[in-house]
Amino acid sequence: MSCKSGIFLAAALASALLHPACSRSGQSSPQLRRLAVLPVDDQSPSGSHAWLARLLPFALVRQIEGSPRLLAAEVRNAAGLSGATHQLAGFLSLRSGNVEAHLFLYELPSHKLVRHEVIARPSADWLSLLSGAARFVASALQPSASLQPISVKKDSAARRLAEALSASTPEQSQAAFRAAAEDDPSCGWCWLGWAETALRRGLREEALQAAGASSLHGREIDPLSRSRLDLIAAQLRAAPRAIAAAQQAIAAAAPGDPVAQGRLAEVLVANRQFDQAAAALQRAISIDPQNGLFWNSLAYAHAYAGRFDEALKAAARYAELDSSPNPADSRGEILMMAGRFTEAYQAFEESYRKDRSFNSGAAMEKAALCWMLYGDPRRSSEAIGRFLQHRAEAGDRSIELRRARWEFLTGQSALARQRWTSLASDSTSPIHLLASAMLALRQAFADPASAAPILRSRPPATDPMIELFLAYATAASDPSFPDRIRDERLQLELRALSLTARRDWSRAADAWKTVVDRSPGGTDSPFRELRAFCLIQTGDTRQASEALGNAWPLLSQGQMEFYDFLVYPNALFTRAEIARASGRTDEARRLYDIFLQFAGDRPDLAPQIARARSAARL
Repeated sequence: MSCKSGIFLAAALASALLHPACSRSGQSSPQLRRLAVLPVDDQSPSGSHAWLARLLPFALVRQIEGSPRLLAAEVRNAAGLSGATHQLAGFLSLRSGNVEAHLFLYELPSHKLVRHEVIARPSADWLSLLSGAARFVASALQPSASLQPISVKKDSAARRLAEALSASTPEQSQAAFRAAAEDDPSCGWCWLGWAETALRRGLREEALQAAGASSLHGREIDPLSRSRLDLIAAQLRAAPRAIAAAQQAIAAAAPGDPVAQGRLAEVLVANRQFDQAAAALQRAISIDPQNGLFWNSLAYAHAYAGRFDEALKAAARYAELDSSPNPADSRGEILMMAGRFTEAYQAFEESYRKDRSFNSGAAMEKAALCWMLYGDPRRSSEAIGRFLQHRAEAGDRSIELRRARWEFLTGQSALARQRWTSLASDSTSPIHLLASAMLALRQAFADPASAAPILRSRPPATDPMIELFLAYATAASDPSFPDRIRDERLQLELRALSLTARRDWSRAADAWKTVVDRSPGGTDSPFRELRAFCLIQTGDTRQASEALGNAWPLLSQGQMEFYDFLVYPNALFTRAEIARASGRTDEARRLYDIFLQFAGDRPDLAPQIARARSAARL
């Protein structure tokens, strides 16, 4: 399974300042040193330097950030940083008018003392003490490191920053960050803390205000903080180009941070810059080669670019680093995209045997699809049967809905409609509205007029999933409905769906192209399939072939709910038409035959079933 659901992007928005290493979990590498920075005790009289004791570990982590093969995180104890190789502990004291920072660097897991140093500075020279602490760690663990600048300069702002870091509530923390930023406008850490704390509180406008206000002091703020503030603003404004620019700036400001490279790769994949994404992931891997997530992401970047052999090599390395069901699932998806269906089945079977509850058993559903595309109804039916049996044993309340979906998908549409109708008629059932919506969506493509009464007879939905199903079904039966949708991407998708249901092939093909262009890379498989299908109906097999490339469809679990019956087994028909137009008669006949094995009594949308029967006799 791909990690494209935002592992790095979500982490970037959530906690780059207060928890800069929160997403850096994973196995340690011999080349990568992970430093657990523990709280520093203030042993000065009357706790007069508690603010500096709190600021020291925070500033140390921020200065080290981006150093090659050195990651640091503030934690309560070494167990808080997965795979920690070293631990830093210390305390502050006062002697002869100087503040002394006593720092102890230990090797883990032996807890052997590697180095100890006392850094003494006059109280007023706290900036020198902070930079000295970072140089001490860097000289011991990574002498070639280029440290990030200390972002706060004013004494009063530094105290407010420490207050924000120590605050007991998010409200107090946000107020202190804001006060620190306004006191010292060059303090990127302060602006970033203000923006991120506002985000965690759900105050989007407040976060935008912080990012916007900080931009007035752009040249004074350190490059890493500036880039992160720009990223927050770009993400809140949903501006893909600005997001990519900010991520590139972050990766450039912290070249030794593998997570920064991974986050950049996520953005590049979303922008379909797969070669550049692969390069960013290779940089991440060169820093942290034992991080399986990077290898998994690299596998998908190669697969989306059609480089399936390279993708499988990366997936194999991922499997060496991760014993979970996911590596086999990822390998199966890549093989499925490559059209190597029997091998894909074996991979999905391996994943399913490890843990059949993983992703609610989706591996076995994909295994069934592999046998469908390969042309083996018996094995496809066996895989579906296993999946449904195990979901029933697990107490899945939606088991009958799943059963109806698969009946429809494999050509038993009358049986599926009967099951949905029965489920929808039981108003006491928690799934009756969902059954109505699923039935209406499929009826809309068989006969839009027959879907309208189903939709009119249902009470308003209160569940977001049911509401979304009803929106898809309504759009398919009512051409005016998409115009009422506020979300731009969903509106475009529903408009394309509506045009397809009405068999307006040329306009539908153009509409699906717009949806593809607006969709993040790696998420557009069903939209490409539907565009190609519509192009086939216009007779444009060349553009249809270009739309598909060399990949077979791979839908996410969410996409399967809405698009499975439109994509499968129609993907076989679409490729048969392309093969026929290209003079590959034997291949076309084979694909038509497989398509017909699963078409059954399902509604003939194009009508493709009649055409396949005629063409299969060539």
